[in-house]
Amino acid sequence: MFVYGATKFPLKGTALTPAARGEVEVSTDKKNGNSNVKIKVEHLAPPENLTTAMIGYLVWFTEKGGNPCVSGQNENRQEPEGQL
Repeated sequence: MFVYGATKFPLKGTALTPAARGEVEVSTDKKNGNSNVKIKVEHLAPPENLTTAMIGYLVWFTEKGGNPCVSGQNENRQEPEGQL
């Protein structure tokens, strides 16, 4: 796979997880034009400790003009870091 044109976007925490931070890297596969997305996060609060207890963190994507869909989940709830 040959990837070109990588762009990075910072992620920052919210009121629920103020210490969280991370980065999203988006690139395009030159052969087929598919998008490649890498997500790295740090300092995530354990989801069960959030104001409304949760069981994990989800990644959602929305195609232009489309509906949101779940694309991934950070399943390691014991670690405050993750990659997808």
